[in-house]
Parts: sequence; structure tokens; C-alpha cells
Amino acid sequence: MGTHPVTPRPAAGLVDTDSPLRSKARRGEIRQPTGASAQGTYRDGGEARVLSVIQQATDLSSLSDELQQQAVTWAETYHLSMDRANVLRSLELSDADRILEVGAGCGAITRYAGERCGLVDGIEPDASRAEVGAARVRDLPNTEIHVAELDEVPDVPFYDVALVVGVLEYVGLGAAEREPYIDFLRKIKSRLAPGGVVICAIENLLGVKYLCGSPEDHTGRPFDGLTGYRNGGKARTFSRPELSALFEAAGLEPAFLHLFPDYKMTRAVLADRIFDQPYAPLALEIPEFPSPDRVPGSVRVADERDAWETLITAGQGAQCANSFLVIGRTEGSPSRWPAHRLATFYSQRRAAMFRTETRVELDSKLEFIRNRLTSLPCRVGTLTQAAVSSDYIEGVLLSDQLETVGRDEMQKHLAAWRDLVRASPGSIDLIPKNVRVQPSGELVAFDQEWRDDSWPPEAVLARGILSLWDRLAARWHTDAGGAEGLTARAGAARLGELVGLTSDGSWIDDAIDREAALTATVGTGATGGETWELIRSRVREDYLVKFPAAVAREKAPLPIRALRRADRALRVLVRGY
Repeated sequence: MGTHPVTPRPAAGLVDTDSPLRSKARRGEIRQPTGASAQGTYRDGGEARVLSVIQQATDLSSLSDELQQQAVTWAETYHLSMDRANVLRSLELSDADRILEVGAGCGAITRYAGERCGLVDGIEPDASRAEVGAARVRDLPNTEIHVAELDEVPDVPFYDVALVVGVLEYVGLGAAEREPYIDFLRKIKSRLAPGGVVICAIENLLGVKYLCGSPEDHTGRPFDGLTGYRNGGKARTFSRPELSALFEAAGLEPAFLHLFPDYKMTRAVLADRIFDQPYAPLALEIPEFPSPDRVPGSVRVADERDAWETLITAGQGAQCANSFLVIGRTEGSPSRWPAHRLATFYSQRRAAMFRTETRVELDSKLEFIRNRLTSLPCRVGTLTQAAVSSDYIEGVLLSDQLETVGRDEMQKHLAAWRDLVRASPGSIDLIPKNVRVQPSGELVAFDQEWRDDSWPPEAVLARGILSLWDRLAARWHTDAGGAEGLTARAGAARLGELVGLTSDGSWIDDAIDREAALTATVGTGATGGETWELIRSRVREDYLVKFPAAVAREKAPLPIRALRRADRALRVLVRGY
């Protein structure tokens, strides 16, 4: 134990912005980030450009459109995306909390913690990455990043929360022995104040995407973790029982949350309770599939959504999320996740003004409580966003129902959906995946976030059919006398015919144009401009790959500089990665 006295926990909003680590740094015993030091433990190649982007930025916040739109490579996206902070947003952190972040990297998580909590000390052994992180938090007086290893942090029970995001898997350098990981967790625990917690984000060895053949994130080899890392590697992930054993051996009581698509770009956080009946269907509906692969050209051997449904049905959902968020509690520590919350999920691929958080709460009833993450205006042109909270509506998703019914039943459901759309002008979210079929057969809409009165009902029907075709294409069956092997355009045209759209599919190009413009507006928060036009053009091209047009594709005469900027925006806003 060090010689520094234990600092009492301050009242909310009154955190003293000093710590034993900062005192040690002032004495010159801890290096400040300068960029001019020996190489540390890990770099991904994006540090230099990310530093340049951050140094020139005017908006450094965790919801910065300016930073996110500058990302070109995966490494840059990892450091600059708004989605990085989602791994923590759903937790109960306060302005009284004193945070130690172990492995601060380039500061994406540090930034959010600094905006939310009273004091944040980040440590990062690589000086070049620490320099980037320090630049990211340069306007936050309560937040500092130091070039240091965990052993250099004074061994004093000071911090309320220790953050370990994407770090535990590296501490053993790929070793199978448990002791390096247990020792690491013990050292962190000794630096926690009474009631402190360790919050650890890590990939799951038995994640459903890995079970379906997605390459292991650290080695790039399919099934590598499942077969025991026989070829070695620089990191090692763990199953839930293995993680539980590590935390318990370190004197920490583990509680698990489940992350999709992973901890890196979290969209959904699920609690254990959501896997229990009658709520288990939500565990299938809330994640979005397929989860992204980081290795170009990788091939899955099974459908991830189907596999996830099977695992949930078999009672194995709590073992097979793609990533875990482990909350390691000491005696008397708060849970940091309310017992009545089943899940939290976030919008992605949007401008900050349209970002939302939805909490699934079970108290006296099951509710979806949606909040916007900013106070910026929520209207652009004729497009309006409504962050609407609602009670849970029972029933099967119309898009799921249509996967399993025959043509006559499909026609019946689609006709009912058409009538619902025509009775609700301007409701552009009234597409099959946002409609439930109740036991009575009645269709009920939910999650109606977007409204645009410039869209006629036929445009909403066309939007829904394009979305529905992606779900049904693999399972589409024609009538006995129909043609087999429908193209995407012909298949969508036949679906559209069932709701009164022209049988020749001439509506498809207009639908693609509208969807591309909507994506560009939601992604930029604008209705025009160079970036908007570039995103619209790229989205249109992507749709025309799925639905090849009979006419030549448009070619926008755009400068090389603009195209490069488009790639940065598109990788984040359109594809998300």
C-alpha cells in the first residue's frame, strides 16, 4: 500500500480534481503525453492521422459529427466514431464518480467518461496513442491522460470505477494460463475505493458471429478461439464461465451484460433477464444482423440471425453474445445497471442531431423509453424526427410473419398493411419491420420515429417493399406456374404488385432515389450540399447493385478531393464501419 491517504468520496458535483496519480505526475514521476518516447505495447496505424484530425477539430465531444466524418480506415473509425461511447452510455455513472481508465488508447472512451463523471485519470503505455487521447480531452479540466502502466498508478483505494475496455484480452499476451489476468484484475481492485467497480468490455470466445465462422477479431482466423488458439496470437478472449472464474479469483463479483454487434461499436446492450420468457423474443428483435467482420472477404458458414434464434430457444443466449460488458463489484458497490431494465439500444449511422437511446424497462409494465442524445433541432426540411416512447405491443413482426406464410396469406397481410399505410399519410416508418401482427390478425404499427408529409402513401409502400425483399429473397417461392430464379428487381416488382404498385417495377428507381436522399439527410442533418450529394449518390449506387437498373447509372462530376471526403463520411454514415 502506498503512503497517500484515502480520499473520501465527495458529494455529487463536488469532486476534487486531484488524485494520487496526478500528485505523482506533478512530482515528475509519471510522463505526460508528448509523442516523443519509445514505442509502447500496441498501435493500429491510425494514430498519426487521428491526431491530426483531432488537433484541427473544433468539436471534440463524444457526439462530434466533425470527427466522425473524417474517418476513412477502420482504425480511424474506431477512434472517431460516436458509437464508441455506447458501451458506457447505458450505465449509471455520475458526476461524483472518480474514474481510472486502464488502456485509454486514443481517448474515445476517456472523452465520454470525462463528459459524464467528476474526475477521470486515463493511463496509456504508448506515448503516441496517449498524445492523441490527451488532445481529445484537452478542453476537459477534470480529465487527464498519462503515459503509464497500471503498476505506476499509486496503490491507493481511490477510484470509484475502473474502466477496462478492450484491454483484458491483451494482458496475458495470448497465454492460456490464468494468473496474468487474475493478477491484473487484483491490481485494479486494490485501487478502488470502498464500493468501487471494474467495468470490463471484451469479446466473447463463444460469440454467435464466431460460431457462424466470422474471423477471430485479433488473429483474423475463423474458429481460432473455439479451437483453443492452437496457432498462437497476441490476445486471448474467454467464455462467460471463464470470465466469471477470473473475476471471482480476483475478489470481484461479476455481473454480465451482452453487447451487439460488439463492444467496439455497440448498438445494443442486453441484460440477462431478457433471455427469460416471455421477453426472449426481444433478445432476437433488438440486435441487428449480420454483425460486421473486420477481415475483408470473410465468409460465414451459417446465418447469424438464425443461429442466434436457435441459441435463445435453447436457453444459451446468455452464453453467446458477441461481446460482454462485465461489471466486477466489490462489497457494497452499486450495480450500475437498474434491475428493471432489460435492454438499451442506440441509433447508428446518423448525424448527432438524430441520435437516440431507447431503454426497455419492465416495472409495472413493459415500456420502450426513447430519448434523443442531443438538444439540437430534430427537423430538417420536411423530415421530422419524433423520439416517441411507447408500451410494448405483443405480436409477431410482420416482416417475420411474411417469411413463413404462403402466397395467399402473404397477399392478405400485405393488403392489410397497404390499407394501414394509406390511412397514415406521411408516416414513412410504416414498413413491415415496424408493424406487428397481433393474435387477432390486426396489424399495429410501432417505432414510428420519422415523418415526412412530402411522401405519398405509394412511396412508403415502395420503401417497405424494398426493405422486405431483402428479408424474403432467400425464402421466396413462386407459384407453380411462375418463373424460378427471380432477379431482385423482378422479385421486388412481384411483391409490389401485391400492394398495388405497378407490375413492371417502374417504381423501383424512384424508391431507390427517395431512400438514398433520406439516408443522406439522416446521415448529415442536411437536405443538400457536397457531402449530402456524395452520400446520396453512393447509396443509390449500392441499391442499384442489388436492383440492377435498365438505364445507365448517373455519374456525378465530382472532384477527387470531394470523393475522398465522401469515402470518409460513407464508411461511417452509410455502412457504419
